[in-house]
Formats: sequence, structure tokens, C-alpha cells
Amino acid sequence: GPVGGRDRRAYTLTNSVERLDEQLKSCRDQYLVIKQRNMEELRRLNLSREQDFHAMMANFAIVQSQLMQSSADLWRNTARQFTGETGAGAAESGAAQAEDEALRDD
Repeated sequence: GPVGGRDRRAYTLTNSVERLDEQLKSCRDQYLVIKQRNMEELRRLNLSREQDFHAMMANFAIVQSQLMQSSADLWRNTARQFTGETGAGAAESGAAQAEDEALRDD
């Protein structure tokens, strides 16, 4: 009768709830695994970005240094042209170069 049907329905619902609880636990476990993998991947990506940025800045600094050196050489030669220095005297040229290097080191 009605009591047997109610018991069967209660049993079925209890089983359904237990299955849903198991599925929920399984989904939470999968979520934690995926979350952990994503966190590790983000850490790796951030480390890679940082390394790439440092390499880029090092290369930028080298290029800027080379450009500044070329610019300094250009202006030095321009100044020598205006002062009439021809560069014929090796001693003068060497002394000027040593003086330029001393100024750069300061």
C-alpha cells in the first residue's frame, strides 16, 4: 500500500542523495586538481615573463650603451673637425682618447 510506496520512494531519494554526494565529492576533487595545475602553470608563466623581461632590459641597455658610444664618437670627431685637429699626431690622438676614457669613467 501507501506505506510501501512511501518507503520505496524514500529509499530511492536516499540513494539519489548519496549518489549526488559522491558526484559532488568527485567534482570537488577534480576542481582541486585543476586549480592546482592552473596555479602551477601561472607561476611558471610569471617566472617565464620575468626572465623574458630581464633579458629584454639587458639587451636594451646594451643597445643604448652602444648608441651612446657611437653618439659620443660622432660628437668627438665633430669637435675635432671644428678645432682643426686632424688626428695626424698619434700621441695627441692617444692622449685625447685616454682623456675621453677618463671622463667616461667618472
